[in-house]
Amino acid sequence: MVKIYQSGQGLLSVDLDGKPSDWKIANRSGVWQLYKTEPYLMLPTNLAPFINRAELSLIVSRMIGAAHG
Repeated sequence: MVKIYQSGQGLLSVDLDGKPSDWKIANRSGVWQLYKTEPYLMLPTNLAPFINRAELSLIVSRMIGAAHG
C-alpha cells in the first residue's frame, strides 16, 4: 500500500506498506517527479496532472513496481 503525504513545500513523501521509504515526489518548476534518494533514481514522468487526485497513489505504486523491475 502506498501513502503519499506532504513533507515540505514542494515535496511529498511516500510510505510503502506503512513504513517510510526512500521515494519522494518533488516539484521542480511546476514539474512533479518521483525519485528515489538512495540509490538516486529520478523517473521522467511528470505527475502534475495527478497531484491532489485519488489515483496518484495507484500511479506511484505502479511506477515504483516498474522501477524495481
